[in-house]
Order: sequence, then C-alpha cells, then structure tokens
Amino acid sequence: MLNSSALVIVGAGQDTAEFRKIADVARDCAMHLSVLVTGILPSIPVHSYPVSPYGTFEIPQAWHDLVEDQAKAASATADTLREVLAEESVETDIRVLCAEQIGLQAALSRRALSADIVVLEHGLRQDEPLFRTVLQAAVFNAATGVIVSGADASKSLRARRVFVAWNYG
Repeated sequence: MLNSSALVIVGAGQDTAEFRKIADVARDCAMHLSVLVTGILPSIPVHSYPVSPYGTFEIPQAWHDLVEDQAKAASATADTLREVLAEESVETDIRVLCAEQIGLQAALSRRALSADIVVLEHGLRQDEPLFRTVLQAAVFNAATGVIVSGADASKSLRARRVFVAWNYG
C-alpha cells in the first residue's frame, strides 16, 4: 500500500497507543491518513415536534446537553490525535463527524469514496451502535476496500493474506 490514502474511522475516546501503530505503518508506507472521528448524535425527541401548523419546536435542554457533550468528546479526541500524528510526522487530515445515524451513514459513504482503503479502528467495537453504523456504511454503501482492524492495528494494515467472508441471511 505504498503511496496510498487510507480513511481511518475512530470513535471518541480513541486510545493513542493503538493509534501510534497505525501512524507507524502510514509513515513507513508513505501513506496519507484521513482520520474521521465519529459519533452518533441522538435524534430530536418526537415530543418536541409541533402539532399545529404554526407551532414551535420545544427541544429539551437535556438533548442539547447530550449533543454538546458528544461534540466536545469528539473534538478532544481529534485534538489528541492531531498531536500524536504531528509527533509521528505523518501526512494527515483530521475531521470530526457527528450526526444522527442515517446522516452518519450517508456522510461516511461519501467520504470513503475518496480513499484507497477504509480502516475501522478496533476501538469502535466498544460502541456497538456506532460500529454497526460505520461498518454498514463502509461495506455496503462505499465502493472501497475495508479493513476491520484487529487488536494489533499494525498487523492488520500489513496483512499478507486477505480473507473475504459474507453472512447471507
């Protein structure tokens, strides 16, 4: 994968030690890393939609707080990864993408089209709804190869053999 580009998708709270392994492989292969820090935002509560044609939204403060907390956590993770990648001297761009589930799938699918390979970082598995959303977007909606990283990301990125599996049904 010399001189290629990889879209690495991570969740908020990414482990920097594991990410350094990805950065090492990227530097050794002259690979450009596009890092996407993702998170699923809660949907607007149904009870806040107005009933009458001239009603107004009344979105509860708790919903605003959840959205703000998610955005802050993702931004903090992006800042930490920016520092790690600067130390490792890796060519990179880092973006934050937090959206409702369906919007997240659509945005990830479009973003994946500009990469040679999509890497789903192992830490995504800790958040099952996020992992499922990202995996579905990468595998079924993007015409790009996908690597689901194992516990040791450097081995996943330097794989010599490829195993293709499909669950039909």
